[in-house]
Amino acid sequence: MWLFEREQQLCTLHGSLRESCEGTGRVVLLRGPSGCGKTTLMQEVMQTASTFDAACLEIVCSRDEQLVPFGAARELFRNAALPDALAASATNILANWSPTENCSEQDGEFGEFLDAATVSVFDELCRIMLACAERTTVVIGIDDVHHADALSVRFFRYLALRTRAAQVLFMLGELSTSNWMYSRPRSEIERMPHARTVAVGPLSPAGVSCLSGGARHSNLLWAVSGGNPLLAHALLRDFDRSGPRPGTDFAQALVSCLGRMGLEALRLACALAVLGAQASTALLARLLDVDIEQAALIVEAMNSAGVADTSDGVRFRHFGVGEVLLGYLPSAAKAQLHHRAARVLYECGSSVTTVAGHVVKSGWAYGPWAIEVLTSAADRAMLDGRAQAAVEFLEPALQPGVQGRDRRKVVVGLVHALWQLDPERAARHLGELVVAAGRGQLPRADLVELVRLLLWKGRLDEAASLVAQIRQATSQRPNGPVVRETELWLGCVYPSLAEVRRPGNRLAQSRIPSESGMGGALSVATALSEALGNMSTRRALSGAEQVLRRGCRNSPAGSSAESVLLALLALVYAGEIDSAQVWCDKLSGEAIHARTPLWQAVIAAIRAEIALYRGEFADAAEFAEAALARLTRDGWGVAVGVPLGCLVMANVRMGRLAEAAEPFGVVVPDALFSSRYGLHYLFARGQYHLAAGEEHASLSDFLTCRDLMQSWGLERQAPVQWRLAAAEVWYIQGNRGQARRLAREQLMHLGPAGSRARGVALRLLAAVEDASRRLPLLTESVELLESCGDRFELARAVAELSQAHQESGRYARARIELLQAAHLAERCGAQPLHRELLASCIDLGITLSEAMPEKAKRWSLLTDAEQRVAALASRGYTNREIAKRLFVTPSTVEQHLTRVYRKLTIKRRKDLATILRLDLANTA
Repeated sequence: MWLFEREQQLCTLHGSLRESCEGTGRVVLLRGPSGCGKTTLMQEVMQTASTFDAACLEIVCSRDEQLVPFGAARELFRNAALPDALAASATNILANWSPTENCSEQDGEFGEFLDAATVSVFDELCRIMLACAERTTVVIGIDDVHHADALSVRFFRYLALRTRAAQVLFMLGELSTSNWMYSRPRSEIERMPHARTVAVGPLSPAGVSCLSGGARHSNLLWAVSGGNPLLAHALLRDFDRSGPRPGTDFAQALVSCLGRMGLEALRLACALAVLGAQASTALLARLLDVDIEQAALIVEAMNSAGVADTSDGVRFRHFGVGEVLLGYLPSAAKAQLHHRAARVLYECGSSVTTVAGHVVKSGWAYGPWAIEVLTSAADRAMLDGRAQAAVEFLEPALQPGVQGRDRRKVVVGLVHALWQLDPERAARHLGELVVAAGRGQLPRADLVELVRLLLWKGRLDEAASLVAQIRQATSQRPNGPVVRETELWLGCVYPSLAEVRRPGNRLAQSRIPSESGMGGALSVATALSEALGNMSTRRALSGAEQVLRRGCRNSPAGSSAESVLLALLALVYAGEIDSAQVWCDKLSGEAIHARTPLWQAVIAAIRAEIALYRGEFADAAEFAEAALARLTRDGWGVAVGVPLGCLVMANVRMGRLAEAAEPFGVVVPDALFSSRYGLHYLFARGQYHLAAGEEHASLSDFLTCRDLMQSWGLERQAPVQWRLAAAEVWYIQGNRGQARRLAREQLMHLGPAGSRARGVALRLLAAVEDASRRLPLLTESVELLESCGDRFELARAVAELSQAHQESGRYARARIELLQAAHLAERCGAQPLHRELLASCIDLGITLSEAMPEKAKRWSLLTDAEQRVAALASRGYTNREIAKRLFVTPSTVEQHLTRVYRKLTIKRRKDLATILRLDLANTA
């Protein structure tokens, strides 16, 4: 084998061999860390000596024979290179020897003075070796001499002293950090005039590079092996076989290297792998229950061998070393080490997260201290948004031996963490908490949270029972924080269970008591009640944003996600679409729980609602499908009504009735129709029936929405506009009176403030009013829908306005409006409406220019101001009217239009409507 960076050592050894052949005996102490090549150097000399018929006697001492007197010496004289007669003579001598009373043993070493019989054995064995040396050069190699028994060591010293003038080369391989280095026999050998010491250490980075043949992974090879040749060669084999990572060969070489240092070195290395960054010499000593001096000696041996690094604490030179060692360790031994490490670190005051990691890996979570550590670490993980880590901390604590209060605490924490990842999986533990709650064993805060989770899963009977228990337990304080929070939450989500069934009632508006620790959760419930229960957009926005600003960082995971869902829905109900979009983006990037499936599903569902509101139906369907993909329908519980309803609505608007019908083939929870979320589902189902021509079924669903909302007191901020949908059905059926009544009711309910619902109501009212009133009603409808951003409803209103212009004889204006409506419907992906409007275009003799698609692409060249002016001009407004609406001068409008004509390469004002494929929802 080619040896790298060993030229000086080989020169000394070959020189000693040459001198021994000339009759001058030499003793060479090969000193170095484990695995650095002492044995290889010794074998290199043996191989050289064998070329001129030298007698090469080589043994490796074993710690198993340390207590066997003359154990190493017997092995030496059994060597095949020794003549048979001499070997037989030595065997007889040793067989006839027996210890006497004068031969005492102290700590593994014989006393200072040997008895005459033992000295006689030394002398006779020495004569045998010298007799062999008279025939030929004798090369003796004693590897791992630090493991030799005490009598053999003293014999080797005796033999080395008497072979000074003989053809004998005596090589002793020793571990540089062993206790042997400080023994008296070793010191006496080193002081002999014909003795030499040869140091053998790890290779340098350059040496490792040469060893690897300049391979590109030589830096990694050096980092992992520390320059230890034994480890480096094993790594090279692993690299060749399975790529640049430590493998089986390295693991075996590492165990061999550590094993040659002693069993305690192997144990300490395993402990170091378990402790990782927390390791220190003191901790390692405590973990292994050894003296700190012994631990320090072993650490130094590992450092000198290139296995460990003590420049900054105690660690492996590369993380891969610890991973490989742990992989090689039996599972039971590894678990025991982790358990011991957890206890030691706990007693030393280490962080609960660190200690909990070891408890989890040990699989042993018994005892109050272990439960305390696991639950504390889980709480910290939840605050950091690491729900999966919290689950991993808590699941090992659910062992049969953990009972009572400790178990309830673990289950509560586990449910909160699992709810973020998979509510269906978390729900499996709710039954245990329900039983505990029935026995009065849950704190009130956990009891309220349990009610919310049961309601999410649609377990109405259990939730109602616990609500009754809360009311009974707090009957003396009906306005206390626990009751208030519970009632407000029920009013928001399950109004049918609330004693006061209307959000925004006096309970929500009364002063929040400053007592108890329920203030945070109570303020969230109050804010949600404000957001969902007020007609005032300002108050709804204020309540919703109060919840969203908090981010619910301190709330249990399940209710915080639902709080955010409800707050964002409140913004959608209030028409604050841009605000809802901003909050979705912010929560996606900053919310502490945003990486979990629950939050991702909630945010995707709201994005679907936003896209549906804007008339972006393809995006709405995509977001709704994403929401249903991130959580199963069972995981969504009753809240599945939101994404399902949105998906149905989007497909209906796009004319995909087969896809829209698919969700109805899956059974939804009965409890869905007792919750706010059921209104979304019912309304969408009604729209599907209407698109499918099933007017009676459609009307039934819309009127069911009416009945539920009226009984729940949800009219002030309606989740769905049932009146408008029912009015449309009655209008299709020819019942203009009912349609007119509902449209007027809707307008009275909304008041004078502008809103999307008001715009739709004005369009429906115009359809059943006299022709003289249609134009002003539709003009106001279009203006409202332009400002609120609903492309689909805007397209319908503009189409109706076109029809009104046509009826009044304004055909040019009618053509412009109709073409705009067709473009908007196409932009929405509303194929049924688009086809209908294209048919109307043909009836009016409108044809699309072949050059229009190319010109339409130039719309993006316009500035925002130019787009706003062009949009209004295309609808027939004069420059003065445009200036008034945009708060600019007529001169500014004229300048904008000049640039618009140039960029769009048109000459006339009426050409604008023909080429605009714009989103009028973005105009002022």
